[in-house]
Amino acid sequence: SINTRNDLIEGQVSRINPMVQNGNIEVEVTLPKSLPASARPELNIEGKVSIDKLSSALFIDKPVGAKPYSEATLYLVDKEKQQARAIQVHYGAETSQHI
Repeated sequence: SINTRNDLIEGQVSRINPMVQNGNIEVEVTLPKSLPASARPELNIEGKVSIDKLSSALFIDKPVGAKPYSEATLYLVDKEKQQARAIQVHYGAETSQHI
């Protein structure tokens, strides 16, 4: 979705530039034929690309060495009892910061 600061416009990714520049990847988006009045040439916008949607998913900050779709032992902390116990977890998909 494209945020013009006044409206959100849904688009479709039409091209992904294979080159990374300053940690960014350029993406071309095909927009609908009818655009809101807030969409103008040379407008600074913000975009969000959604690749997939997971419902009822839990996620955590990615532990060092965590691999997607694998199993691991983590420690679940009970703050009231001031105890930690080992639990077996099954990782799913990952992002750059979460799993």
